[in-house]
Amino acid sequence: MPAVDPNDTIPAGTVPARWRIAVLLGGAAVLLAGLGRSPTHLNAEERCESIVRTMVETSDWLMPRYAGAPRVNKPPLFYWLSSLSCRACRGFALWAFRLPSAISAIGILLLLFAWGREMKAPREALVAAALLVLTYGFVGEGRRGEFEMLLAFLCGASLLCGYRAARRGSWGMGLLSAVLFGLAFLTKATPAFLFVGAPLAAWAVAKRRARVFLDLRLWGIVLLGLLLGTSWHLYLLLFHPETLPVLRDQLFLPFGVEPVGGATARHFEPAWWYLEEVPQKHFLLALFLPAAVANEWARRSEGWGSPWRFLLLSAVLPFVVLCFVPGKQAHYLLPILLPVALLAARAMVQMARGPWSRVLLGVPAFLSLTVILLAGLAAGWVLVVLETVHPVLAVSGSAAASGLALWGLVALGRRRSTQALAAAFLAGCLVWTAYFTQLRPLVDGFASGKIFWERSYDATAWRAKFERHPFLAGILHYHGELPGRSVAPSPERDAAIAVPFRFVAYGDSIGNPDTHARLCEWIAKSGARFVVSTGDLFSGREGDLEAFREATFGVRQRMAYYPVPGNHDVADGEAFREEFGCDQGPWERVLGGVHFYFLDSNSAFSDPGQLAWLKERASASTSVHNIAVFHHPPFSVKGDREAAADVIEQRIHPLLVQLKFCAAICGHDHHFYTTVRDGVRYVVTGGGGAHLYDVHPERMQQGDLAMKFHHYVLCRVAQQAITAQVVDEDGRESTELRFVMCKHR
Repeated sequence: MPAVDPNDTIPAGTVPARWRIAVLLGGAAVLLAGLGRSPTHLNAEERCESIVRTMVETSDWLMPRYAGAPRVNKPPLFYWLSSLSCRACRGFALWAFRLPSAISAIGILLLLFAWGREMKAPREALVAAALLVLTYGFVGEGRRGEFEMLLAFLCGASLLCGYRAARRGSWGMGLLSAVLFGLAFLTKATPAFLFVGAPLAAWAVAKRRARVFLDLRLWGIVLLGLLLGTSWHLYLLLFHPETLPVLRDQLFLPFGVEPVGGATARHFEPAWWYLEEVPQKHFLLALFLPAAVANEWARRSEGWGSPWRFLLLSAVLPFVVLCFVPGKQAHYLLPILLPVALLAARAMVQMARGPWSRVLLGVPAFLSLTVILLAGLAAGWVLVVLETVHPVLAVSGSAAASGLALWGLVALGRRRSTQALAAAFLAGCLVWTAYFTQLRPLVDGFASGKIFWERSYDATAWRAKFERHPFLAGILHYHGELPGRSVAPSPERDAAIAVPFRFVAYGDSIGNPDTHARLCEWIAKSGARFVVSTGDLFSGREGDLEAFREATFGVRQRMAYYPVPGNHDVADGEAFREEFGCDQGPWERVLGGVHFYFLDSNSAFSDPGQLAWLKERASASTSVHNIAVFHHPPFSVKGDREAAADVIEQRIHPLLVQLKFCAAICGHDHHFYTTVRDGVRYVVTGGGGAHLYDVHPERMQQGDLAMKFHHYVLCRVAQQAITAQVVDEDGRESTELRFVMCKHR
């Protein structure tokens, strides 16, 4: 703030209890209101949701499972707490699933007040808590059902107890710090070392108290914390040694080591990436970071005995390490928001009378209040247009938020910084509550496609709203696709697909829309970037197209859908072209470095022009992986299709071998079958809902896999390999049907 009116400041060393209670109540309202209204949208939260649902249903507490398979990438403490929360509610509920994160965020506000007491800096603690409640990244993560906020709370609590233990010489407090560290390790494993162990060790060295490392009592406490933190990992190593490769991958992945099979996300970014992300993801706190940096530089001579030096170390050391670790995401910084908020609040309190206050504090304060004012006005207008709440309530809330922000601007101009902060806090709470309870559910619903699954969704009404207010589509992340239409392929979206990624292959869904719909529900949750369909999706029969559209609602709103025509689809070729916006073939697309060739096999490849096109395009390809997609398989294990398959084999198989194709994905036979012939992997996936065919094993060769069941194939693409897993209609990954689609040295 520019300067402070002496009559407007909080007396040194005191903060009225009602102010702390007001900040806690405001934070609780923002974090808890409508906690279960938004559908899960981001992949990490969707995985956690699936794992917790399974844990609640099966009571298998020691082995988290995702889509039927063990998922040991992260320790289970969050899953346990979330499952217990759901159990207390007698069943899974989104709000109960997210409750541990929200409570952890409220716990961080309480930790700030505890730091204020510890440092005799209650004003700074109050301002820091208010800043965090107004910060988008903090509130957003506090309303998500995943590990990050729980990790941030446990690391913050462990740091506080560790600081108290060192300052007071209390081994009991040290023991509590070790236990909290162990729980942090049980939440997300090795990051606990970076956010707790590294700052405490570095602080001891900086204070020239390294001899404490020779104390056996210290190592006893550390060992206890490590045993608690690694207890689940030790269980896995003893009773499930097959999980060792995954545990090893997760340990070295952040440092740029390629995971085995490439089945996990890497998030590799350049060293300066956080400098670009922090202003976006952690607005409003980020506006005051320059003031915090300037204030700490002015006090650089401060001794290491000061708690502020410890907080600075707790923020800077992990940040620097994270900048140089290849794996990055914005929420990795969440554990350092607590010390950063305290340092920013210190600058706001101590620099209020300084010569640079107008620039370093006044400008960020003015920008914050202006943004809140405009957000209040925009929120009111959007709520009136959306009709999600009564217009009177929308207008009243907008007027209150904007009025408070305007009052804050006036107070700022009169140098009444406390009034300006109070006005900003109250207005910000109103804006965040409106956004997260009314707008965010729609944003996540459209972005994930899950809103189209809701029976209350009225496509005509929404279309009319978007036509009347075109920029509303951008606000709600509505991309212009209507239910029943595919996500239109685009070069920009295709180029944005980066290794590692997943895609789904399946086909032959005619005749059983209920089974097809169940498969699509799991496909939508699979984390796939697109679907490759082998055809026979609908025929000319009345109702087929409508049933297909209804079953694929969520999938086709969420990911691109790339089909080839089956023998039933050609009954109405015009409908196929209109539905998918593409010809029957041939055509091609490069997706994440994988070159797909979509072919029409309905003439049994009797057209030499199509084969010439394939030879020309594949010969010119520079992609590591080349995959052909067509309906009729060259190798069949359905007894009465041997002759037809032999014809297709003679025409297409030699060309695929000559061009060194990785694989061909086919359908037509209503079961699963895969075989490798002359180095080409053929995958027959015709279990999308149609009535099933028996498998005739006499047509199989050694190493082939086959099964009669409804399914889809989930493919995981790495730099040099593609692995595949077959998933049934209940979302279970078959342990017998895992295979390598291709692998390159």
